[in-house]
Amino acid sequence: MKSRWSVLVCFVVVIGLGLAPLNVSGASTASLQDASTPVLNAQLPTLPQAPQDIPDTVVASGVTDYTLAGVKLFWHTGPAPCPPATPDGADAASHAPTDAFVDIISRVASRGSLTRQLYFQQLFCRGLAGQIESNVVADDNYVYFTKADGLYQLSVNANVGDAPQLMNALVAGYAELAIDDTSVFALTSPSTSSGGPVYSIRKDNHQRVFLTNSGAYASDLQVSYSYSFIDQTARYYLYWLRNGNLKRFNLNTAMLDTP
Repeated sequence: MKSRWSVLVCFVVVIGLGLAPLNVSGASTASLQDASTPVLNAQLPTLPQAPQDIPDTVVASGVTDYTLAGVKLFWHTGPAPCPPATPDGADAASHAPTDAFVDIISRVASRGSLTRQLYFQQLFCRGLAGQIESNVVADDNYVYFTKADGLYQLSVNANVGDAPQLMNALVAGYAELAIDDTSVFALTSPSTSSGGPVYSIRKDNHQRVFLTNSGAYASDLQVSYSYSFIDQTARYYLYWLRNGNLKRFNLNTAMLDTP
């Protein structure tokens, strides 16, 4: 009986010793094979794909400046530059109106629609008297712009021939405009060495309020409003560029923020 158990144990040990080398040898062989065989299915990194979207052309030509109000896009087509002036009486035709010397305000739905022309003004080349001297801004009711004699508003439903309304005669000439729900803001004498005042003009009573002086070579006037429910603070600012520096005016405190 003892000899039978001895034979059985020996048999199991022999089988175990025989199988172990096979397993180890098999694992080692597989590992060597995996390490030495090139990975044929690996993909090389590809270059980033260029964007395929093409911007839509909303207005094909003639845009001097533009503004968005709700779902409407408004743009201003300004006059062509005048040719060099000639002595009085030398060439009267050079001062006659031509198709190139016009001011036009048009609108179109931002999602696409037929173009509607709101304003058309034929100009005389000499001095281009009566031309629009600012960018145009708009809200749901009016388009706003300056001329040499004041700030004007024109209904967004106007037809060519409807006269714009004088909003404030004290804000006149070359200016940059910005707009929010309650006011139109005007940076006067933009991009000049002397600079000019910055005003707000209320929409309800058309009152002009002096805010600050913009400084030399000021441009790109913008207005921003936000409200934080966390600290219950309103952030109400005017921004503009001044000789390469970004300036900010706090409309809540009526003070220019220091850098």
